[in-house]
Amino acid sequence: ALMLLVVGCASPGGVNTSASSRTLTQAELETTRDANLHDAIQRLRPQWLRERMSGISGARRFAQVYLNGSSRGGIDILRQISLQDVADVRFLSASDAANRYGTTAGTGGVIEVRTR
Repeated sequence: ALMLLVVGCASPGGVNTSASSRTLTQAELETTRDANLHDAIQRLRPQWLRERMSGISGARRFAQVYLNGSSRGGIDILRQISLQDVADVRFLSASDAANRYGTTAGTGGVIEVRTR
């Protein structure tokens, strides 16, 4: 019985998939040989770059990019960001983006980039 209790309470030993699916660390980015952040995200978290349906109208939207807290535009700007400059990257859902940056933030979500 004690063994079942210990096994039942044990951590699976893996990474928290919900948090890790929304975050890219500097260490993860360093494992790629990609030239820019867009290519690394395409390889490691392709779902971040996908088009999303938003709102009642069902309009299709892509995530917006915020660099160190400032809006930089659409996902194409990621091609201009060198991996060497990136500390970490997070994906925010549309609702999380609205809470953090206001209702004008990406209705398709936000890719939040912090540089070193």
